[in-house]
Amino acid sequence: MYCLLIIFLLTFVKKNSYASHVLGAEFSYNCITTYKYLVTLKLYVDCAFNQTNQTNVNIKIYSNECGIFDIVRVLSRDSINEVSPLCSTTLSECEGGQEKGVKEITYSNEITLPDSTRTCSDWILSYASDLRSNQLTNIDTGFKLYTEALINNTSAICNNSPRFGVLPTPYYCNTPNVFEQVVVEEDGDSLVYQLIQPKHEKNEVIPYVPDFSLTEPLQSKSFDFDENSGRIEFIPDGEQISVITIKIEEYRSGVLVGSVMRDVEIIVFDCDNEAIELCEGSYVDNVYEICPGDILKIDYCIKDSKGDSLIIINNANKVLGRPLDTIYYDVIDSMVHLEWATTESDTGTYYLIVGIKDDVCPVPATLTTLVKIEVKDIEVNVGDDRVYCLGAEPIKLEVSGGKHFSWQPKKDIITANQDSSIVSVAPTQSMEYTVTNSCGNSDTIAINVVDAFTMNVLIDSSSINGAICSGDVIQLLLDVGNNGGYSFEWYPNEYLSVSNIANPTVTVTDIVMYYVTVTSMLTECTQIDSVKMPIDNIISKIILPKDTVVVCKGTPFPLIIDYERINGNSSTTNVPTISLQPTGGLDNSTSFNPIVNIDTTTTYTITLNNNGCVLQENITFLVESITPTLLSNFEMCEGESVLLELQGQLPADAIYQWQPSTGLSCTDCRNPVARPLSTTTYKAQVTSTSGCSQNLTTEVLVKEASTFDIIVGTDPYQLRTTLDNSIAEIQWSPADYLSDPTSPNPFIQEDFGTTTYTATAVYSNACTVTVTQQVVAPKEKCKVVFPAVFSPNDDGINDRLFIPKQKRKIELLSFDIFNRWGKKVFNTTNIGEGWDGSFNFHPQDSGTYIYVLEYVCSNTGKEMVESGRLILVR
Repeated sequence: MYCLLIIFLLTFVKKNSYASHVLGAEFSYNCITTYKYLVTLKLYVDCAFNQTNQTNVNIKIYSNECGIFDIVRVLSRDSINEVSPLCSTTLSECEGGQEKGVKEITYSNEITLPDSTRTCSDWILSYASDLRSNQLTNIDTGFKLYTEALINNTSAICNNSPRFGVLPTPYYCNTPNVFEQVVVEEDGDSLVYQLIQPKHEKNEVIPYVPDFSLTEPLQSKSFDFDENSGRIEFIPDGEQISVITIKIEEYRSGVLVGSVMRDVEIIVFDCDNEAIELCEGSYVDNVYEICPGDILKIDYCIKDSKGDSLIIINNANKVLGRPLDTIYYDVIDSMVHLEWATTESDTGTYYLIVGIKDDVCPVPATLTTLVKIEVKDIEVNVGDDRVYCLGAEPIKLEVSGGKHFSWQPKKDIITANQDSSIVSVAPTQSMEYTVTNSCGNSDTIAINVVDAFTMNVLIDSSSINGAICSGDVIQLLLDVGNNGGYSFEWYPNEYLSVSNIANPTVTVTDIVMYYVTVTSMLTECTQIDSVKMPIDNIISKIILPKDTVVVCKGTPFPLIIDYERINGNSSTTNVPTISLQPTGGLDNSTSFNPIVNIDTTTTYTITLNNNGCVLQENITFLVESITPTLLSNFEMCEGESVLLELQGQLPADAIYQWQPSTGLSCTDCRNPVARPLSTTTYKAQVTSTSGCSQNLTTEVLVKEASTFDIIVGTDPYQLRTTLDNSIAEIQWSPADYLSDPTSPNPFIQEDFGTTTYTATAVYSNACTVTVTQQVVAPKEKCKVVFPAVFSPNDDGINDRLFIPKQKRKIELLSFDIFNRWGKKVFNTTNIGEGWDGSFNFHPQDSGTYIYVLEYVCSNTGKEMVESGRLILVR
């Protein structure tokens, strides 16, 4: 399905000439000054592009470093050329034909960077077009075509960008192919090629459609990108129109000085023409250095599997100012021959682009190469005249200016490299050598041969008085022949009195050999000699573990003393004697391995005597005392905790380790909190950073104190506990409403509502357990309920209306009864007085009456008002 879609798109491109698209774009720039550049933008468009009358385009300039954004500059159109990569007999859509065609539109202008008083390392020139093709295979459509270039003009950098020698709209057949960048870099900067994701804006990339990615941007069987050259080798897998974006960075002395990017549209047709290649093993030098007047010859061995006729194209007219003198293809040996006869006025550097293509239709195969030609009238420089001391090592002569050199005379030339730019000579008499390069330019050097002088260096034995010891001073003597004055240089110059005289003194240390370079001021001859110091097996220093050692009080410390000899070792039979002072605290004060056992800080002086040579060193022992204390046992009740506190003399940087970890708040702190579930023995180790340590042990006795439950009885209310006989006492809180707050099972005497009671039990082992229990016993409200019917008819039943007897005691404030007209017919404040159904001794009529009752409820203390209806029946 995907392939059918691609074929449809390609077919549509061929037949529909109304689409108007930008196919590719690229910047280049040339530096005029640090702030001014000639900027060129090339757009590659299809034949239907309807903006070819656009004489100007806008580009944007910005720099994040300098805080300058989206400054618009205008480029003017220079030219429009058709560059369709088709064979010579196939017409493109641009010429009225059927095949896809390409136009190159060039815009340029001199651009002064914004804020021309400032330099920035990240000037960006950018261009974006809304007319990117919507018929692409590998990226989503609907995005812009974007390209940019970077300029770094800091540190007075004036850089010219790379220029491309091939079109960014190559046509290929569905066969193995190669896309060469063919980049011209005039400044000689190092180039790094990157394959990047196409962009929509300066900070926004275009996503690939499924099955395509940055490493697999084409519909291909294989794809390989070379970061060193930008070369792309691929085997397409069907027709396609795919976009790849290439960025080229320029580095000068490791600094990024600029970059350009180009949007390349690769179009693969359904054809079978194969690529043109160089013959296997053949090589074309891409840099040629010749002299003015020489003839440049370039040969290509071409492999064209189908034997097609070839067309050779080049840009000689543009870069050389005239065509090449010879261009032909030898079909018999498959060789392309190019020749250019230079003149004396042709000095300079030229970048010649050579394209070799067949004329297979509609899509020819092309091999494009770049050749750098340097025409130089090169001067030769072999340096200043030299002096050679007879019999000394050969002297090396190095020449610059050219590649191939000849020397005259050849007498006494001992060695030479491949192009004779470096030779070694050892003449027996004064000579004059002339060196000539391939351009015929020469230089001469004179070698003055002089007799060598004699010299001898030794030690003045009179400066040695008995045994030589480290730190003694020895006199050096230098005997030189009488051939004029001399200069001297001794090395190494450490421990020398003076390094540039004939006879310096040297202080004995560990340096075994001294060298002296002597130069004759008359002949400039130089000789080197050396003298070995007579200091074998001299003890140069005492080796101790440290200058200061921390020891633990009461702990023996084995001290190991060694020594170092000059040009020898400590295993020699010539063993020095040793003594330590003071002798206190030592098991042997004349041993190299004494045992030190001291209670106070002590400094020992160590003395070594080797045949009268004495060395001394001091070593100090700092005595560290750790005296921690810890209670031997702790008692606690179940569920409680105790602090295991270490007391005593403890270093501030002590390290603590407690075992076991069960129930401890920490195992590496000084005073952990212990909360074991059962009796546990803990061990504590206290260690100083110097290694001194002490161990202590303590037991934490856990006393049992079982918890208990509270059971709430409701008829009557009672708090009952499950305590055993080990209880010593109990206390309830709050004590309100309880019959006995010290009883294990108290009764609740009055209504109390919802209350949380706490019982604290103290056991016979003094452990305390506290249990809480919430008790819910709702307080009953006072509620007076009158009968619905009242019949005062003297029948002895319900003849008087009383306030009903209440479960909760009430205090009557007022009892009123009203007839239906609102007239009060009864009132009392006596709770025992009732209404007999009359008013002023007159019986009242049957009917509905209203009662109003005001009272205080004794168990809440609140004033209450109740009212209701009752019916009087006669």
